[in-house]
Amino acid sequence: MPAENSPVTVVYDNVSLREELEPGWGFSCLLDLPQGCVLFDTGAEPEGLLRNLARMGFDPRRIRHVVLSHAHEDHCGGLGGVLAVNSRLSVYVPASFPPRFADLVESRGARCELVDKERALLPGVHTTGEIGGGIPEQALVVETERGLVVVTGCAHPGIVEVVTRAVDRFRDRVRLLLGGFHLVHHEPSVIREIAERLEALGVDRIAPCHCTGDRAREIMEAHFGERCARCGAGLELTV
Repeated sequence: MPAENSPVTVVYDNVSLREELEPGWGFSCLLDLPQGCVLFDTGAEPEGLLRNLARMGFDPRRIRHVVLSHAHEDHCGGLGGVLAVNSRLSVYVPASFPPRFADLVESRGARCELVDKERALLPGVHTTGEIGGGIPEQALVVETERGLVVVTGCAHPGIVEVVTRAVDRFRDRVRLLLGGFHLVHHEPSVIREIAERLEALGVDRIAPCHCTGDRAREIMEAHFGERCARCGAGLELTV
């Protein structure tokens, strides 16, 4: 399992929490773990992603694994920037990605693996495998001594469904749920019900961002209180 205090850092999001970091539509999260450095999603814009990493003092050549949640540009558009400076990595994408995407990644010198089912990428670090049928998506699960860390891109299959998959598979509570919850078009009553269901599933802390929506974030903050972190580029949490 990861050592305590391993950092989880949002490097790309619609909003920035630090003046020197650029906001941009999309999401990217860096997990700097003892087992290896994992970048989950890459935002929409390569140059912006690389500038944010540089301003955080992080060398992208340290990245060994890139996990893409789904095939939308705001989550995989920045990959080319990473590959331009570091092709010695493995890229994990849902099996439903267009075949040409894997060909393009491997033409840059990296390894691309298609993921359909849950699998371990590193000790204690897993992909959920594809979830949902409309817009298939994978999430990242990190096992820690205090519970699971679940990172999601947009949660198109439903944020409750993503958490349920993680809890059922690993039989542990969710210490931290971070990423896009895809609630921007949901009615307040539905959002409140989702917050209650997340609580019932044992979710302790949340950090909703990207496609969650302002109204949904306000409702989540009202429900989880101090256990709901304000999220954006520059947010640093520990696992």
